Amino acid sequence: MSARRITREFYDKLVEAYRENPSNHSNAATHALCDRRTARRGWEKGWSAGRNPLPWAGPISQLIAEEQTIARARVLDERKRAMEPIVDAELQTSYDREKAASQAIDARKQEAQMIRLVRAGVTNELASVARMLPGIQKWAQVAAEQLSETQPDNPAAAVKLMEGLARITDNLSGAADRCMAMERRLLGEPESIVGLRLPDMSMDDAVRHIEASQRTLARARSMGLLPAAEVVVDAELVDEDDGSDATDGALAADDVNAVA
Repeated sequence: MSARRITREFYDKLVEAYRENPSNHSNAATHALCDRRTARRGWEKGWSAGRNPLPWAGPISQLIAEEQTIARARVLDERKRAMEPIVDAELQTSYDREKAASQAIDARKQEAQMIRLVRAGVTNELASVARMLPGIQKWAQVAAEQLSETQPDNPAAAVKLMEGLARITDNLSGAADRCMAMERRLLGEPESIVGLRLPDMSMDDAVRHIEASQRTLARARSMGLLPAAEVVVDAELVDEDDGSDATDGALAADDVNAVA
């Protein structure tokens, strides 16, 4: 059998066959119209070396391997480019989430600092007012005596005085209430107690509330926020079942002792 003449067209036919079915020599021989041995020679060695070398006809196996490597690299590159917008969006979302969390933490710290400053300011003001109370009480007593001795001949002046007293009381109670509300908000507690009604409170609950109030008052006095009490009242509630004539919820007059 005469040797097959290797042309560029013949070589390309072998390459096409091996691209579809690598290492399948029978399929390549059928496609290129040659015998199996010639097809196998082209796959394993090619014709780029020998007495009549053909530079463009190298081993087809190497050519297919290089093409597969390039194809895989292109696929990976395309996947990478396709994933870049998704990754960028995820990174931006993560960055925005972390930034929002950081801003929330900073805002929380600033709110806490602001509330502490307001609380300290209000506490100092209340302490100053409390230290002034003994002196103010003397002036208040003098004013009360003068008002009692004076005949009310000017209704407008009386109304103005009452409005001033109401405004002062409202300002003080409002400042204390706002300070307590801010403190509760900082601690994550409700700013107001909902659903508490006096008829729903038992005697034991009332005693606990009174004892808690007494402890709070004693602590405030020990911190210098309130002046020392000049009059101490010791009141004892009288149970309707103790045999007395007191009505329900009233105080027995004989059991109230005022100590000057």
